[in-house]
Amino acid sequence: MGQILVPGTAGAADVLAGKKFSAGVLYDGAGTMPNRAHATLGGGYVTAVSALADQGGNIIMEPPTGYYTTGKNANGYGSLLANSPDLVPLNVPANKNIFGMQGSIPVRDNVNGTGWAPNVNHHSPSEIAAWDQNLFVRPNGAGGTGKQLYEGDCWIRVNDPDFIPSNIRLGVNIFGHIGTMIPGKRIAAGTMTSSQSRRPFQMGSSQGQMNYFFEITGHGFQPDIMFCWGMYDGYNRTISAKFGSVLGQNGWVEGWGDTVYTLSQNNNVDSLSGLYSRSGVYDYVVNSSLVRVPYQSSGVTLNYILIEA
Repeated sequence: MGQILVPGTAGAADVLAGKKFSAGVLYDGAGTMPNRAHATLGGGYVTAVSALADQGGNIIMEPPTGYYTTGKNANGYGSLLANSPDLVPLNVPANKNIFGMQGSIPVRDNVNGTGWAPNVNHHSPSEIAAWDQNLFVRPNGAGGTGKQLYEGDCWIRVNDPDFIPSNIRLGVNIFGHIGTMIPGKRIAAGTMTSSQSRRPFQMGSSQGQMNYFFEITGHGFQPDIMFCWGMYDGYNRTISAKFGSVLGQNGWVEGWGDTVYTLSQNNNVDSLSGLYSRSGVYDYVVNSSLVRVPYQSSGVTLNYILIEA
């Protein structure tokens, strides 16, 4: 009996597994092509043989041999799977979306600065430290506190109210700040006007003398020397004082003769000149927040200089 030839060129690998076919000399043969149709996977996945990103926005996958159909499972995913452990939201900026996956890394840029409005491209650090002529700035997100991405024209800004030229020695350049401070004791200067009311002061053994007074505030240091000058009622008026070095509680001058206090009017020494101290309720005061000294007239305005102890 002769051989029957059936028209066709298909082989077993060209026909789905579980299906029969006849072609050429093969009659009622069994197909071997894996059926990877969506419906047969039951919502599962087929792992790609290989996958490679082309750096042009594409992922190219190599599927295993088989038969495929379109379709998605209940989660909205297709059936061909390629895995990369680094492709997770934590590794993608929050302003980027990759194949439907939104990134979660916070982005610090020139439109969402933190803490320095209206300078929106300025950002606050998490820590700062100075060591061995260096300033270290740790950005937010460093040190295990979570990732942060800085992009575009943005700055990390460190603020210290004491970082001003007047706190840096004259001519010294620290991060672009040129110092203007002349080393030495602090000095406060300004004008003062004597009071309209009187207070009791103690000079030598004479307690309770009622006198007008000057008050100086805001200098911020313990004064040692005061000098005042000016014109009033047609006369040159000056005051000089060397404050005592022995200070009691709250900065009051204590003990006899702690302060040498000299007033002059047109080069004539005033009767209020002498040695002053604080005792009981008498109101001679010298400390870092207040200087109160007696004067013979009310409403007199003089220039003053205080020099630090």
